[in-house]
Amino acid sequence: MDRSPSGCCSLYGRNIQFEPELSTGLPTVSSRRPHHVISRLAAPPSSHRRRIFWYHRWIRNGDEIWLSAGIEKQGSYRLVFHEENIEFLISRDGAIIQYFRPPAAPPGSVSHLLHNQVLPMVLNHSGTEVLHASSIWTPSGAIAFLGNGGFGKSSLAASLVHSGLRLLSDDAVPLFRRGSEVWTSHGPPELNLWPRMRRLLNNSDETGASGKQVVPLRKRQFYPGESRLARIYILSPGFRRTGHRIEDLKGSDSLMELVRSAHRLDLRDSDMLRRQMDVLHQVTRLVRLKRIAYRAGMPDPRRISEAILKDLADDRITRRRSAIPRLSMT
Repeated sequence: MDRSPSGCCSLYGRNIQFEPELSTGLPTVSSRRPHHVISRLAAPPSSHRRRIFWYHRWIRNGDEIWLSAGIEKQGSYRLVFHEENIEFLISRDGAIIQYFRPPAAPPGSVSHLLHNQVLPMVLNHSGTEVLHASSIWTPSGAIAFLGNGGFGKSSLAASLVHSGLRLLSDDAVPLFRRGSEVWTSHGPPELNLWPRMRRLLNNSDETGASGKQVVPLRKRQFYPGESRLARIYILSPGFRRTGHRIEDLKGSDSLMELVRSAHRLDLRDSDMLRRQMDVLHQVTRLVRLKRIAYRAGMPDPRRISEAILKDLADDRITRRRSAIPRLSMT
């Protein structure tokens, strides 16, 4: 997965022309026409704020503005990540993405925001729905994990990779309808993990950092391609629970879980909202959704990953049995 000379890489089912500093390690594609072109701005974007309508702000930690989204007079979008002072300019059709990274921004900060936030929003604007989720390739199809930040999506993914499966994507799962099936595609070959999961994955922790760090995956740990989406698991921690259980999720509950996890660039776009609701409703009919209830904190992701593997194996046995023709006793 070396960087191609042209910088054209495959990500989330799209061909994307990256700046060289952003394309290292991503799966490359032949010189096809890219769906999106990403380039760096040498100077901050124009500061004529009166020409921008700021239509939404994401708040965290009570009152801290994390991300501002606006639309400029000519129809292009602007995303400002305030903590890093990194800005993205997105053309009206989503084909061109420009970014400004100040010298003080941490290394890799643009890639992290681009992969996990900006591109999923741009794909939504371009007609592809993307879930804030992690996904794993299995021989029976891909499985995805949905849940809020801190619920353990990446930890579960790392545990399953450690068991011999392969990562598809750590933080964004695109959805493609193909006949009576839903398919998904890979993200970057990396996991953002806490120290104990970094040690579990690679039997060591080279960074030594106490917080989360991005871990590049080896070739055998990553699946650079597309896969049918076989199952979606909703992570549901609770402080009073003991152990864990896996149960089917149906009806309006399953749809609302998908809606909560879906990326959106322009929340004022009524056509997009109708399209998104229709696509997500189709997903609830075509993909089996299950809830994983467990004690908050996920003290041992390996036990839950073992339960998931057993759940998948039980389903395979059930399907094989149902396919056996019954003999008539007449």
